[in-house]
Amino acid sequence: MSDYDRDQNQFVLTPEEFVEGYQYITEYISDGVPLKDVLIKAIKFFEQRFESSKGTIMLLDETGTHFTGGVTHSLPEEMMGHYTGIELYEGMGTCGTAACRRELVVTTDISIDEKWDPFRSVVEELELKSCWSVPIFAPESNHVVGVFAMYSTEVREPSDEELATIESFKELITLIVTNYIEANQRHVNLQDSYKDPEKVNWPSTLSDREK
Repeated sequence: MSDYDRDQNQFVLTPEEFVEGYQYITEYISDGVPLKDVLIKAIKFFEQRFESSKGTIMLLDETGTHFTGGVTHSLPEEMMGHYTGIELYEGMGTCGTAACRRELVVTTDISIDEKWDPFRSVVEELELKSCWSVPIFAPESNHVVGVFAMYSTEVREPSDEELATIESFKELITLIVTNYIEANQRHVNLQDSYKDPEKVNWPSTLSDREK
Protein backbone atom coordinates (compact mmCIF):
# COMPACT_ATOMS: atom_id res chain seq x y z
CA MET A 1 0.00 0.00 0.00
CA SER A 2 1.25 3.47 -0.87
CA ASP A 3 2.20 5.82 1.95
CA TYR A 4 -0.62 8.04 0.69
CA ASP A 5 -3.39 5.42 0.63
CA ARG A 6 -4.96 6.59 3.86
CA ASP A 7 -8.19 5.43 5.43
CA GLN A 8 -10.49 8.37 4.68
CA ASN A 9 -12.19 7.91 8.08
CA GLN A 10 -8.96 7.97 10.08
CA PHE A 11 -8.18 11.32 11.68
CA VAL A 12 -5.03 12.16 13.65
CA LEU A 13 -6.75 15.31 14.91
CA THR A 14 -8.42 15.02 18.28
CA PRO A 15 -12.08 16.05 18.61
CA GLU A 16 -10.92 19.13 20.50
CA GLU A 17 -8.60 20.15 17.67
CA PHE A 18 -11.33 19.71 15.08
CA VAL A 19 -13.79 21.79 17.09
CA GLU A 20 -11.13 24.48 17.54
CA GLY A 21 -10.69 24.78 13.78
CA TYR A 22 -14.41 24.51 13.13
CA GLN A 23 -15.18 27.40 15.49
CA TYR A 24 -12.26 29.50 14.29
CA ILE A 25 -13.45 29.38 10.68
CA THR A 26 -17.24 29.36 10.94
CA GLU A 27 -17.60 32.09 13.55
CA TYR A 28 -16.53 34.50 10.82
CA ILE A 29 -19.43 33.65 8.51
CA SER A 30 -22.22 36.22 8.59
CA ASP A 31 -24.49 37.98 6.16
CA GLY A 32 -22.52 39.86 3.51
CA VAL A 33 -19.12 38.22 4.08
CA PRO A 34 -17.48 37.24 0.76
CA LEU A 35 -16.58 33.59 0.23
CA LYS A 36 -13.01 34.68 -0.49
CA ASP A 37 -12.56 36.07 3.04
CA VAL A 38 -13.88 32.92 4.72
CA LEU A 39 -11.60 30.66 2.69
CA ILE A 40 -8.58 32.82 3.51
CA LYS A 41 -9.41 32.43 7.18
CA ALA A 42 -9.56 28.64 6.70
CA ILE A 43 -6.11 28.64 5.11
CA LYS A 44 -4.76 30.77 7.95
CA PHE A 45 -5.83 28.09 10.42
CA PHE A 46 -3.89 25.41 8.51
CA GLU A 47 -0.79 27.53 8.29
CA GLN A 48 -0.86 28.19 12.02
CA ARG A 49 -0.70 24.43 12.62
CA PHE A 50 2.10 23.80 10.13
CA GLU A 51 4.51 26.72 10.06
CA SER A 52 6.59 25.46 7.12
CA SER A 53 3.51 25.01 4.88
CA LYS A 54 1.62 27.55 2.80
CA GLY A 55 -1.93 26.92 1.60
CA THR A 56 -4.08 27.69 -1.42
CA ILE A 57 -7.69 26.98 -2.37
CA MET A 58 -8.77 27.14 -6.01
CA LEU A 59 -12.35 26.94 -7.25
CA LEU A 60 -13.57 25.34 -10.47
CA ASP A 61 -16.21 26.61 -12.83
CA GLU A 62 -19.65 25.01 -13.01
CA THR A 63 -18.51 22.51 -15.65
CA GLY A 64 -15.50 21.47 -13.58
CA THR A 65 -13.11 22.06 -16.46
CA HIS A 66 -11.37 25.32 -15.54
CA PHE A 67 -10.04 27.05 -12.44
CA THR A 68 -11.93 30.31 -11.95
CA GLY A 69 -9.68 31.78 -9.28
CA GLY A 70 -8.07 31.05 -5.95
CA VAL A 71 -7.13 32.37 -2.54
CA THR A 72 -4.09 32.21 -0.32
CA HIS A 73 -3.07 33.68 3.00
CA SER A 74 0.71 34.02 2.86
CA LEU A 75 1.56 33.59 -0.83
CA PRO A 76 1.19 36.32 -3.50
CA GLU A 77 -2.36 36.43 -4.82
CA GLU A 78 -1.00 36.84 -8.36
CA MET A 79 0.20 33.23 -8.17
CA MET A 80 -3.41 32.05 -8.62
CA GLY A 81 -3.69 33.91 -11.90
CA HIS A 82 -1.20 31.60 -13.62
CA TYR A 83 -3.70 28.72 -13.41
CA THR A 84 -6.97 30.59 -13.92
CA GLY A 85 -8.83 30.05 -17.17
CA ILE A 86 -6.68 27.14 -18.39
CA GLU A 87 -8.59 23.97 -19.25
CA LEU A 88 -7.72 21.28 -16.73
CA TYR A 89 -5.66 18.34 -17.91
CA GLU A 90 -3.87 15.34 -16.44
CA GLY A 91 -0.39 16.53 -15.46
CA MET A 92 -1.35 20.18 -14.87
CA GLY A 93 0.79 20.66 -11.80
CA THR A 94 -0.27 19.05 -8.53
CA CYS A 95 -3.61 20.86 -8.19
CA GLY A 96 -4.83 20.37 -11.74
CA THR A 97 -3.89 16.70 -11.59
CA ALA A 98 -5.72 16.26 -8.26
CA ALA A 99 -8.85 17.76 -9.82
CA CYS A 100 -8.62 15.48 -12.86
CA ARG A 101 -7.88 12.30 -10.90
CA ARG A 102 -10.30 13.20 -8.10
CA GLU A 103 -7.77 12.04 -5.52
CA LEU A 104 -4.83 13.12 -3.39
CA VAL A 105 -1.75 13.99 -5.44
CA VAL A 106 1.68 14.50 -3.84
CA THR A 107 4.71 16.13 -5.44
CA THR A 108 7.74 15.66 -3.20
CA ASP A 109 10.16 17.58 -5.43
CA ILE A 110 8.71 20.19 -7.77
CA SER A 111 12.09 20.79 -9.42
CA ILE A 112 12.11 17.35 -11.10
CA ASP A 113 8.40 16.60 -11.50
CA GLU A 114 7.27 16.83 -15.13
CA LYS A 115 3.78 17.95 -14.07
CA TRP A 116 5.34 21.24 -13.03
CA ASP A 117 7.27 21.98 -16.23
CA PRO A 118 4.87 24.75 -17.44
CA PHE A 119 4.55 26.36 -14.00
CA ARG A 120 7.88 25.68 -12.28
CA SER A 121 9.15 29.24 -12.58
CA VAL A 122 6.06 30.49 -10.73
CA VAL A 123 6.82 28.51 -7.57
CA GLU A 124 10.63 28.51 -7.76
CA GLU A 125 10.79 32.27 -7.27
CA LEU A 126 8.71 31.75 -4.12
CA GLU A 127 11.09 28.98 -2.95
CA LEU A 128 8.31 26.39 -2.89
CA LYS A 129 9.78 22.89 -3.19
CA SER A 130 6.93 20.40 -2.69
CA CYS A 131 3.14 20.28 -2.83
CA TRP A 132 0.21 18.03 -1.92
CA SER A 133 -3.32 18.63 -3.08
CA VAL A 134 -6.80 17.15 -2.58
CA PRO A 135 -10.02 17.74 -4.52
CA ILE A 136 -13.02 19.27 -2.78
CA PHE A 137 -16.25 17.52 -3.70
CA ALA A 138 -19.84 18.64 -3.64
CA PRO A 139 -21.71 16.63 -0.95
CA GLU A 140 -22.83 13.16 -2.03
CA SER A 141 -21.30 13.71 -5.45
CA ASN A 142 -18.09 13.11 -7.38
CA HIS A 143 -18.33 16.62 -8.82
CA VAL A 144 -15.16 18.56 -7.99
CA VAL A 145 -15.87 22.15 -6.91
CA GLY A 146 -12.37 23.09 -5.85
CA VAL A 147 -8.88 22.01 -4.84
CA PHE A 148 -7.08 22.53 -1.56
CA ALA A 149 -3.27 22.46 -1.58
CA MET A 150 -0.39 22.86 0.81
CA TYR A 151 3.10 23.87 -0.32
CA SER A 152 6.35 23.41 1.58
CA THR A 153 9.65 25.24 1.29
CA GLU A 154 11.40 21.88 1.73
CA VAL A 155 11.73 18.86 -0.56
CA ARG A 156 9.72 16.34 1.42
CA GLU A 157 6.62 14.21 1.77
CA PRO A 158 3.70 15.43 3.88
CA SER A 159 3.58 14.12 7.43
CA ASP A 160 0.80 11.81 8.62
CA GLU A 161 -0.67 14.69 10.62
CA GLU A 162 -0.64 17.02 7.62
CA LEU A 163 -2.46 14.46 5.46
CA ALA A 164 -4.98 13.75 8.21
CA THR A 165 -5.56 17.48 8.71
CA ILE A 166 -6.20 17.98 5.00
CA GLU A 167 -8.66 15.09 4.91
CA SER A 168 -10.46 16.39 8.01
CA PHE A 169 -10.78 20.02 7.09
CA LYS A 170 -11.50 19.61 3.40
CA GLU A 171 -14.94 18.50 4.63
CA LEU A 172 -15.36 21.85 6.34
CA ILE A 173 -14.25 23.71 3.21
CA THR A 174 -16.83 21.68 1.27
CA LEU A 175 -19.54 22.80 3.70
CA ILE A 176 -18.50 26.43 3.35
CA VAL A 177 -18.53 26.41 -0.46
CA THR A 178 -21.76 24.40 -0.64
CA ASN A 179 -23.65 26.71 1.70
CA TYR A 180 -22.59 29.72 -0.36
CA ILE A 181 -23.88 27.94 -3.47
CA GLU A 182 -27.21 27.22 -1.75
CA ALA A 183 -27.51 30.78 -0.46
CA ASN A 184 -26.89 32.25 -3.90
CA GLN A 185 -28.93 29.58 -5.71
CA ARG A 186 -26.18 29.19 -8.33
CA HIS A 187 -22.53 28.35 -8.82
CA VAL A 188 -20.51 30.89 -6.87
CA ASN A 189 -17.28 32.80 -7.32
CA LEU A 190 -14.90 34.14 -4.71
CA GLN A 191 -16.49 37.59 -4.57
CA ASP A 192 -20.00 36.33 -3.81
CA SER A 193 -21.31 37.28 -0.38
CA TYR A 194 -23.25 35.12 2.00
CA LYS A 195 -26.91 36.15 2.03
CA ASP A 196 -28.74 34.10 4.62
CA PRO A 197 -26.72 32.85 7.61
CA GLU A 198 -29.82 31.15 9.06
CA LYS A 199 -29.60 28.57 6.27
CA VAL A 200 -26.14 27.39 7.32
CA ASN A 201 -26.43 23.78 8.45
CA TRP A 202 -23.17 23.36 10.35
CA PRO A 203 -22.65 20.23 12.48
CA SER A 204 -22.95 21.19 16.13
CA THR A 205 -20.53 18.52 17.33
CA LEU A 206 -17.82 16.28 15.95
CA SER A 207 -20.10 13.27 16.40
CA ASP A 208 -22.74 14.98 14.22
CA ARG A 209 -20.12 15.47 11.53
CA GLU A 210 -19.22 11.79 11.52
CA LYS A 211 -22.80 10.48 11.19
